[in-house]
Amino acid sequence: MLQELFEHFKKLPKLPDGRIDFSQAEEAPIFLCVVRHQGEVLLLKRSYKVGFYKGWWNAVAGYIDEPKPLKEHVYQHLQRECYP
Repeated sequence: MLQELFEHFKKLPKLPDGRIDFSQAEEAPIFLCVVRHQGEVLLLKRSYKVGFYKGWWNAVAGYIDEPKPLKEHVYQHLQRECYP
């Protein structure tokens, strides 16, 4: 399924590390991960350095910007956002 998704976006430019650059795209695939543990939900306050929803509380989310399993995208973002 992700491979079909990336076929749709293959004409977009790439970032230096090879990921798709969605900065000028009209649409982009994203994921939203709700983390629950012992009846509690993890919410993170967004940085004031991001483009959208600065300072808002949110669940872990990110672009699906390279063709790898969705689970890897989620773990990568959890690692980056929870343990900077």
